[in-house]
Amino acid sequence: MDKTQLRPRVPNTPSWAYLIELAREEGADALLERLQRSGESIDFNEKDYVIESQSERILTLEDLLEAANVDSEAYDVERKVINKWDQHSVAKGIVELFQVKAWLRPKYLKKADNEWLDKWLDGVHKRLPKIEPTEPTSVDSEKPVVVAIADLHCGAFTKDLKLVPDYNVHELKNRLERVSDVINSTSRPTHLKILGDLIESFTGKNHKDTWKGIHMHGMEVALTIYDVLLEFLQKTPYINTVDIISGNHDRITEANNDDSQGQVAYMVAGLLQRHYPAVKTNYDPLILVNEYDGVCYIDMHGDKPISRRKGSQLAFDYGRQGMYNVIFVAHKHTEEVIEASTKHRVQRVPAIIPGDRYSEGLGEHSASGFLMCEANDVGTIDVRIFGL
Repeated sequence: MDKTQLRPRVPNTPSWAYLIELAREEGADALLERLQRSGESIDFNEKDYVIESQSERILTLEDLLEAANVDSEAYDVERKVINKWDQHSVAKGIVELFQVKAWLRPKYLKKADNEWLDKWLDGVHKRLPKIEPTEPTSVDSEKPVVVAIADLHCGAFTKDLKLVPDYNVHELKNRLERVSDVINSTSRPTHLKILGDLIESFTGKNHKDTWKGIHMHGMEVALTIYDVLLEFLQKTPYINTVDIISGNHDRITEANNDDSQGQVAYMVAGLLQRHYPAVKTNYDPLILVNEYDGVCYIDMHGDKPISRRKGSQLAFDYGRQGMYNVIFVAHKHTEEVIEASTKHRVQRVPAIIPGDRYSEGLGEHSASGFLMCEANDVGTIDVRIFGL
């Protein structure tokens, strides 16, 4: 018998000595697996989100996703195709090859896309039922009040922490119901400021352990905060305008530099503008400026470098000269007067959320609350803080 017939046929091997050295370094099993893979191909087209393999060993969708290192947190599988056929191999004779192909859908947008979101909002708006606003029973005074809320963090979930009270969507609704009761008790026209961080997380990856403190994310949490705010507005007919600023938590991407526009806040404002015209809704990712009752209000979230500028400079650049300027910021989940003068005031608005696992780990937590203010007779404003 020819001794060469006892040797296994191995393609593309420069020498038996080289194979022996590889077997010693990697182990026989690892070497055999490598040789089995030598004839396979895996192609991942990340532009079209299509992944395809031709192989003897990749037989299932699970095999394909594992071989291509597909991140299950980033992609869902829309559909798949699996085929097999016999093919002659010089090295191995007749072999059975498998084609496994999958079309993926990214769970999150890598970049903010206002054009896509506007088209989506227009489509949703056409399917939603018409909402009839509730009229206030009476208006005691035409003198308006301004109400500021911030850091709602819808989707956050805390339970049995050491210092931070339990918080979830139900608790968020309870706190907003208290805000509604206070506004309705004044029977006065109200301008509402929502100063960012409407949600806890869209991706579940804002911080290292964000996923441990949420019970919803993605489009579910985006639509939930819209439903919560719409219910709140319907219960509070004295609200005439809503100003929405996006916060750092309102992004749809994992990295904050990929979505500086705060697309979740943009979506909520867009739906309110289209679907609830009873109030005039304004939105900006950075800063909003409005005048009410002789006072100029400048709204920011407080996470961006612009918020670190002096209040006098912000009032000069964005405010109204000869008018009292109020700069609202949030972000740090605390209540404080940062600056106060005869010309301007920088006021940090308390958070709706009392804290979470992340903030407790930093040794930080805060009293939940909101702010109400109005112009007074001495040319400044009177401010009241309400606890929640």
